[in-house]
Amino acid sequence: MALGRASDQEIADAIKISVETLRRWRRDRIEFLNGTRVTNEEMAEAARMSLFRRAVGFTYKAEKVFANGRRMQVTEYLPPDTNAAFKILQAYDPAFREKAEVKSTFSWAELVRQTDAYLAAKKAKAAAFAWGERNGSVKSNPCRGVEKFKLETRERVLSDDEWKSLGQKLASEASMSAAALVRFLAHSGFRRNEAVLLKFEHVNLKTRIVTLPDTKTGKSTRYLSKAAAAIIAEQHKRVAGDHAFPGPSGSRLAFDGPWARMRPALDLTPHALRHSYATLCAVLGFPEAVTAALLGHVKGTGTVTAGYQHVGAEPLLKAADAVSARIETLLSGAENVVSLAGARSS
Repeated sequence: MALGRASDQEIADAIKISVETLRRWRRDRIEFLNGTRVTNEEMAEAARMSLFRRAVGFTYKAEKVFANGRRMQVTEYLPPDTNAAFKILQAYDPAFREKAEVKSTFSWAELVRQTDAYLAAKKAKAAAFAWGERNGSVKSNPCRGVEKFKLETRERVLSDDEWKSLGQKLASEASMSAAALVRFLAHSGFRRNEAVLLKFEHVNLKTRIVTLPDTKTGKSTRYLSKAAAAIIAEQHKRVAGDHAFPGPSGSRLAFDGPWARMRPALDLTPHALRHSYATLCAVLGFPEAVTAALLGHVKGTGTVTAGYQHVGAEPLLKAADAVSARIETLLSGAENVVSLAGARSS
């Protein structure tokens, strides 16, 4: 009865003694105490058996009381419980165990921050040893001869030869969406993710105006050249789905592989196309405000583009066409174009 988790009253009734006597015997007679006490192992086994019976279902005796006061002993059936069965399967079958969700703590921003901090510390260390060597504080500089790793600078602009090389690689690229995306980046000055995530619903081809709902600087309005708009129009005819530059499955394009094949130089990033676009705006003599509006830069609490709404989009569209025409000339490798070597965007 103890194994069946009977109460003190039930045990006392079974051996025909009072509860007080039962408790006194436990206190005075160690053998009696051990005989009526349940060990942890016994309780665990009882729990396992109870769970098993609940999982497979079982019958039990019960007393049924009728309205007229008559009592009858009946056999009741408790059907199997799926929750109990699942708990047993989880304990004994690995296939039913829940997989713990593994959350990645990786952060590109943190990696860049740590890399910049490391390189800055390395540079400072080399400078300190060089100073000590010059002043005789140290005999030699251990940093001399150590290979310096060059960071991809965000202010990189393409040279004339790199533009030409990019144009040639675009012509031979197997992925049409990737080639169209790179050409669009060159002709629009968009950030990489702005173009990768661009949807047709964001683009008004008639007005050549793009409304991006969420960018690095919030909601942004952009103005496309005729060449950039033509790239979007061609993609709209060629692909199905929402994204202007989809991958093979119709979802977001995996851009890193194609870009590695197309980029003219190993230290060239997609952001260099944006800086090159800004540099061309300056070379062609457009005011800084026009460049900022075409790139979607923020000024104050709103975009610079907002300052042009009272005169319409025509000046911005003309500027975009002029920059795009020069870019197409560079991509084709034509002679007598303004060199961007040494130019720097603001």
